[in-house]
Formats: sequence, structure tokens, C-alpha cells
Amino acid sequence: MAAVPEQKVKEAWEADVMREGDTVILEHRLNPHQVEVKFAMLKKGSSAKVARGNVPHEELLGFPFGTKFTINKHGKPAISAVEEGVDRYQELIEASAMGGEDEEGGE
Repeated sequence: MAAVPEQKVKEAWEADVMREGDTVILEHRLNPHQVEVKFAMLKKGSSAKVARGNVPHEELLGFPFGTKFTINKHGKPAISAVEEGVDRYQELIEASAMGGEDEEGGE
């Protein structure tokens, strides 16, 4: 397997994080049987209102899609990441770091 150019890895990584202008789905579990779902186009200075409070868009920027957050009722930050999204490119990044070799050291 040939080594993946560093620029391709960087582009893939950056494509998988939330950026201003991206549309995201916010799911908020109200109770075990009810989920609030909202769509938001991320914009600096904006926030999305959910049942437990406001979610500032700026605090979502840079996190991988699929990240789970908890809403903090008081203080800053308003949200905290509790589980980052699945990194679909981790294998690609690791292969690039190893010079394109597989786990056994072959090509």
C-alpha cells in the first residue's frame, strides 16, 4: 500500500469536523421516550434553543460530527463534549504515519 500524502490526510480530517456554515442535527433527549430534534446552520454568534438551555454554535465548531455533548446549566462553557464522534479517517492517518505499511509491516 502506498503512503497517503499528508495534504490528503489533512483535507480528510478537516472535512469531518463542524465548521461555520455547516448544517447539523441537534438531538436532545427529554426523557427515555421523547427526543427533541432541531436542525441548525452553524454561525458564530448564534445559538440554538433546546429544552435545557441555549447551545452556542461557536462551542460546536471544530468538533467531529457525531460528538455527544452535555448541556451545562450554569457557567461556561455552556456545553461539554462527553464522547467525540467516530473518526472515519483514523485508519488512513495511522497508515500514513506508518509510511503506508500494514500492521504486519508489509506493503
